[in-house]
Amino acid sequence: MNGKLACGKTILTGNKAAAYGFALAELDVFGGYPITPSTEITEEMALLTSRGVISTTYRNTDSELASMALGIGVATAGGRYGTATSSQGLALMFELLHWATTAELPLVIVNTNRSLGAPWSIHPDQTDSLLFRDLFMPQIYC
Repeated sequence: MNGKLACGKTILTGNKAAAYGFALAELDVFGGYPITPSTEITEEMALLTSRGVISTTYRNTDSELASMALGIGVATAGGRYGTATSSQGLALMFELLHWATTAELPLVIVNTNRSLGAPWSIHPDQTDSLLFRDLFMPQIYC
């Protein structure tokens, strides 16, 4: 849902707000692999970069693991990097996320919480992000 209120303020979905936050952060690279319910963030970043609204380099990776590997490379080289994921995608990043946090690399990951329930679940909960609660990274819930 997006729209203008009479007072001039704009209503955004959480995903659009996250994408605009990435845009305002002036990332060097955004890498993402679309996974529900965070797909809208990746789509919006692709749209903003393809239209030239922002100068961020957009990379559609072949998996969440590749997205995290790209982030490690960008951050190690001193660049600003962001990605978005959810649920099984965050779980796939597990090994490299440990490496990135231990190296204290500056990465921003928007995790749109979704259950890790088997075989598939689209219900919202925090089982995906709570797997990482003891890593050296702050988690902010909105």
